[in-house]
Amino acid sequence: MTQDRPVAVVTGSTSGIGRATAERLAADGYDLVIHGLDDTGLDDAVGAVEQLGARTASVTGDICDPATARRLAETAHSGFGRLDALVNNAGAGFFSRVTDMTDSQWRGVFGLHVDAVFRATQQAFPLLKEAHGAVVNISSVAAIFWLPERVAYSSAKSAIIGMTHAMACEWAAEGVRVNAVAPGTIETPLVAENFRTGRVAKDPVVSRIPMKRLGRPGEIASVIAFLLSESASYLTGQIIFVDGGWTSSGGW
Repeated sequence: MTQDRPVAVVTGSTSGIGRATAERLAADGYDLVIHGLDDTGLDDAVGAVEQLGARTASVTGDICDPATARRLAETAHSGFGRLDALVNNAGAGFFSRVTDMTDSQWRGVFGLHVDAVFRATQQAFPLLKEAHGAVVNISSVAAIFWLPERVAYSSAKSAIIGMTHAMACEWAAEGVRVNAVAPGTIETPLVAENFRTGRVAKDPVVSRIPMKRLGRPGEIASVIAFLLSESASYLTGQIIFVDGGWTSSGGW
């Protein structure tokens, strides 16, 4: 039976931006389908969201697996009878020089950041159409500003921008809005690990940001929540850069 509270699926919602988004949406009155690659962090994320008043269901599995995309939509339908919002957040960084990259690595990056987003959105569409719902995809400043060793990641995040525009155009008349958020460098566990290992040097990154600090996951979650809300009811096909002024000042 369909309930009154809106329902959101957030992929990769056991940590980082995904978890912050799940918590923000719970505080805004959503029930949630929480997703993680495995059980790591799942209980903590579910507990945090439920403390904010949300009912939850959970799905674990590799988002690159088409079966996982189907289960996300099926879980929203079977658990809550509706789906109002999809946040395609799951992702991972990847570094490799072009000449060192294998075909499987290239396809793996696209499988996670492009193919999985397409499948999850395609599977969710019938429910989103019924609810006149909304999708938010996660791109990156790397989609339009580039660095060495980021060719696969940058290309995939650029593809998300193209997908967002095209889906928004195709589905606008059917009442489904599609937008994207493109974060700059955000204080997530993944970014912290890159700094810790020396893969990325923190000080030069911060020095290039006009606001002179990294972003916080909750700051991305706030923009996602806005894009899903009625306050953004006439907004579709847009890419919102949330980067402390990085892209406005010329990027890298």
